[in-house]
Amino acid sequence: MRSPIVVADEERIIQVLLNLQTNAIKFTETGSVTITAEIQSHKLKISVKDTGIGMSEEDQSKLFRLFGFLDDAEQMNSNGIGLGLVISEKLVEQYGGQIWVESKEGEGSTFTFTIMLEEQVSIEPEAD
Repeated sequence: MRSPIVVADEERIIQVLLNLQTNAIKFTETGSVTITAEIQSHKLKISVKDTGIGMSEEDQSKLFRLFGFLDDAEQMNSNGIGLGLVISEKLVEQYGGQIWVESKEGEGSTFTFTIMLEEQVSIEPEAD
């Protein structure tokens, strides 16, 4: 069987991954950032987990809205105005995927996104 193929523009998926990685590093002064990938059904699932500052449920609800953090002084001081996650969400959805966050204040965040994989094709060994 051949390796699965992601049905998406490689540069755009790298853009999403870099955005999530950059945010995780930016909000993690001490601790770690871990990136994992796994195949689930016909999707590639990628997670970026950090042990940073985390966020409240209220803040999580603002993440994927245009300029959701514009009024937040901490976000503005860290050179962010909230566009990266909005763009990431649009790119992921364009390729049939989803993006979401799981987070607790003071315990870090995990951003996860999925991207569709091309239908799997089994390659049968040739008969002699």
